[in-house]
Amino acid sequence: MGFMSFSCTHDPTATVDQDMESQIDSCYPDLINFVDVVQPIIATNCAIEEACHSGDNSWGNFTTYSGIVEKIETGAFVSRVAGGTMPPDYTDGPYPLDTCSRQILLLWIEQGFPL
Repeated sequence: MGFMSFSCTHDPTATVDQDMESQIDSCYPDLINFVDVVQPIIATNCAIEEACHSGDNSWGNFTTYSGIVEKIETGAFVSRVAGGTMPPDYTDGPYPLDTCSRQILLLWIEQGFPL
């Protein structure tokens, strides 16, 4: 397994509706895949132990690739990520997805969500 390094710049004025390519120029690695790039974002923000997406529940199990793909295919994952509504404001839980992380996830989906 190789080591992949990338960095993000956070622009608090950026929105998901702006041109994706211009927003993520300094934000995404050359290859976005689940194991090296997406899973760490999900583990930090969504699938926290004993939280919303860490087990078998109606919200989905995001500890596995197949669990996330299931929600991508229904459209639920994309709408919540693109809309900036994850995690919801009413939770005490995980860290909110910043613009860079949202853009990485959306680009990963656009690229066919490679493993």
